[in-house]
Amino acid sequence: MIPVLLFLMLCCCLVTCCFGLSSNVPNNSSTSAVIRKAFTGKMILAPLTRGGNLPFRRLCADFGMETSMSEMIYARSLLRGDKIEKARLRRAGNEHVYGVQLATNQISEGLEAAKEAEKAGADFVDLNCGCPIHDATRRGLGSSLLRSPKKLGNLVNGLVSGSNIPVTVKIRLG
Repeated sequence: MIPVLLFLMLCCCLVTCCFGLSSNVPNNSSTSAVIRKAFTGKMILAPLTRGGNLPFRRLCADFGMETSMSEMIYARSLLRGDKIEKARLRRAGNEHVYGVQLATNQISEGLEAAKEAEKAGADFVDLNCGCPIHDATRRGLGSSLLRSPKKLGNLVNGLVSGSNIPVTVKIRLG
């Protein structure tokens, strides 16, 4: 039991602030308050490619995880109807606050994917700007977005201003 708990603790991270809340969600609204509360001093399961699947997130929630995120979802594939990407939207019944991580480099595509995430029950969406894997960077997604700060700024602004749910951004240091 101890190794399982240690593994779960290593997979979770403590986050103390939330950036990029959608301007469509006023700061005093209940949704914004829920998201801010979900990120402040809580145990959060970071998005884990090939690890943060529904059964694992359900197990983490059983052990006290308070906020979770899906595996990275390619927005374009999701919008084309890819069954695997659609399955990654599913939320476990015991997940208190649930976010969907999206990989996109286009505002319109990101907004449509955010609508799908919202329909699936996501409380927020997270733009992936940290994934270094070749499959993402060769498409101009993930950490490759950091090479064009102006484009990234426009993308984040477009997603935040057009989304009905809060938007966060994952950025990796180092």
